[in-house]
Amino acid sequence: PNTERDHLMTLGKPMILANRYLFNPVYKNFTWFVAPFGTVVTRDRHTGKVYSVPMGVYPLDGDRVMIPMSYSRNVNWVTNVLADGGAQVWYKGKGKQYQNPHFISAKEAYDLMPVALTGTYRAVDTTEFMVLDPIPGAPVDSAKPMKAVAKVNKSVVNPIQLRYADKIKPMAVVTHVGRKSGNVYKTPVMALVSKGS
Repeated sequence: PNTERDHLMTLGKPMILANRYLFNPVYKNFTWFVAPFGTVVTRDRHTGKVYSVPMGVYPLDGDRVMIPMSYSRNVNWVTNVLADGGAQVWYKGKGKQYQNPHFISAKEAYDLMPVALTGTYRAVDTTEFMVLDPIPGAPVDSAKPMKAVAKVNKSVVNPIQLRYADKIKPMAVVTHVGRKSGNVYKTPVMALVSKGS
């Protein structure tokens, strides 16, 4: 029989690998500001390298956050958070430092979540959730998630969006001149027209 450490839930190791190499590199460009998703920024316990991992994040009272253990505790980001005693979590565009990672049962977690959001976790047999407590006033390195997003946007997303941004509302294209280079650039944006304009 599987031990708690070996148990990888219904999704299993293939899905963990698919998330790590296929989905997460895309998701982490927007999950840090699109609820109910978030991004956990953690440091590898062996190399010290910093990683951003997108996942479901649910705010609790007292600025605590709750994160589902959909693959059990036996995944890299969880062991890194436990080894570090906390992590930086980005939710709705704001980052905070958290400490005291501890676990609660799925039954306890489901009582704290909107009912509409529990179905997915029930379907994949999520049995526990991690809860993190905020560190009041702790500084946050805001550059890391932003730099990752900017890099992907500039090299991958923007060139694709420029093909249709001027044709599909509410998208638009801003043409601007580089303040140092003098080069002309085009950037796809979301543009909303206010009343009276």
